[in-house]
Amino acid sequence: MKKAFALILGMLVLAGCAQKIEDSQADEVISNARPVTQSMLTSLEQGDLNGFTENMSPEMKDYFSEDKFQELRTYVSENLGSFKSLNEASVDLVQRYYRVSFSASFEKDNATVLVSFLENDLSTVQGLFFQ
Repeated sequence: MKKAFALILGMLVLAGCAQKIEDSQADEVISNARPVTQSMLTSLEQGDLNGFTENMSPEMKDYFSEDKFQELRTYVSENLGSFKSLNEASVDLVQRYYRVSFSASFEKDNATVLVSFLENDLSTVQGLFFQ
């Protein structure tokens, strides 16, 4: 419970600190984030833990044990269904992290998929959230 509260509080704090970025920079960030995010979601659906964590930070790789991966897989499968596509995207800068928000289509429902990257490393996923 405390972890969930801290995570929610942290997300609220970060949401209040978001900075708008230039369109050209947003396009670059989104073009880097889209294939990485698509690969993660496809690997999640296929049950491929190595593919899912391939572009994640060491901390995220440590978090996603086989059990945690299966929990997320079950949640997405039961609530959203099969992944179909990433659609519209937006990006903002929160402290030193780019936060990319994708509208995603799934078999049963649509969701917002948020991925975060360090400002100076667009190849390593630092955070993944489903809304």
